[in-house]
Amino acid sequence: MFLMTKIILGIMSGSSLDGLDIGAFKFNFSKNVWAFEIIAFKTFAIHEKLKSQLIIADKLEKTELNELDILYGKFISECIIEFTNEHNLNPELIGVHGHTVFHEPKKGFSLQLGNGKVIAEKTKITTVSDFRNEDIQKGGQGAPLVPIGDNLLFKDYDACINLGGIANVTLKESKVAFDIYYCNRALNYLANKLGFEYDKNGSLSRKGKNNKELLIELNRIKYLKLKGPKSLNNQDFEKFLIPIFNQFKNDKTENLLRTYIEFLADLIAFSATNCKNILVTGGGAHNSFFMEILRKKTNSTTKVPEPIITDSKEALIFAFMAILKKEGKTNIISYYTGAYSDSSAGKVDFPKG
Repeated sequence: MFLMTKIILGIMSGSSLDGLDIGAFKFNFSKNVWAFEIIAFKTFAIHEKLKSQLIIADKLEKTELNELDILYGKFISECIIEFTNEHNLNPELIGVHGHTVFHEPKKGFSLQLGNGKVIAEKTKITTVSDFRNEDIQKGGQGAPLVPIGDNLLFKDYDACINLGGIANVTLKESKVAFDIYYCNRALNYLANKLGFEYDKNGSLSRKGKNNKELLIELNRIKYLKLKGPKSLNNQDFEKFLIPIFNQFKNDKTENLLRTYIEFLADLIAFSATNCKNILVTGGGAHNSFFMEILRKKTNSTTKVPEPIITDSKEALIFAFMAILKKEGKTNIISYYTGAYSDSSAGKVDFPKG
C-alpha cells in the first residue's frame, strides 16, 4: 500500500499554557513504513486575558465553560488562519488537542477546551478533536496518546520521553507508557516566583543546591507508587505538589528548582532502565542543566533531536492521529492505556458547505 497525504495540521495546547503549537506535516506510508515531513511550525502566544481564563477553567460553571470552549476554539482558528496564510498552505485536515481542564479516567471523562466544530467552521477544514474519551469509555486512561507516533514515526528508539507540562514516557520493548510526573508545569511555577517565565537553560536551577528533606517529601508522593497504565490531571498539581513546595518556602527557590530537577531526572532514569537509545523532546529538552543531570543518571544514548522536531513532536503526533482516524486505522494502542481494545479515536467535525 502507498499513501502520500496532503498537508495535515497538528495543534497542541499543553497544560503549562506556554503557547499554542501549530505544525504543518505530510505523511508517507509505503512498504508498511510511515515517514513524515515537517513543512512549517510555529508557537503562538496565548494572550493574557485568555490565558487567565484558561487557568481558572476548572472553577467555572458549565455555561461559562461552554463559552470558554467556543472562545478558545475561535482563538485556535485565528492562529490557524494566520499560520496557513503566512506559509501559503492549503491543509486537508486538522488534528487538535485543546487545553485540558479535567482528566478523570476513573470517573469516565476527559475535557479539553478548543471546540472542534468551531475550528472546522472558521477554518473551512475538517477537524479531528477529543481523542481521549473513546479510550476512557473502553476502560483506558485516555493517555498517553503519543505511543502510536513513537512506535510508527520514531522506530529507532527504545524509549521516547516528552518533557512538556507533564513528562511522559513510551517504553517499546515492555509495551508500557505513562505520565511520569509534572515537568514544566512545576519548573515554570517555581521560576515564576523569581520573576521569570521559565528557567531558561536551567540557569536558575544551576545556582541551587539539593534540599534533601524536599527530595524525601517528593519521593513520598502516592502517584509514584501506582503501577501503570496511569495518568495525571491538572488539579493534582495544586492539590499535592504545591503544598510540598510550600513546606519549604523559606528555602531559596533556586534550591527548590535544583532539587525538583534531581527528583524528576531520577524518575525518568528509573523509568527508562535498560533502554539503550532514548529520544527526549518537548520544551524541557531545551533545559541544558536538566539534560546534563539526566544524562548522568542514565547509561543510555540520550538524544535531543533538532529543535523543530523537539518542539513540534506532540503537534506532529496529533496530525498523525488525525490522518489515522481519517483512514480508519488504529491511533490509540490499548496495551499502553489499559483499555480493552484499540481505538481509531477522535471526534470529526466537517466545515459547512
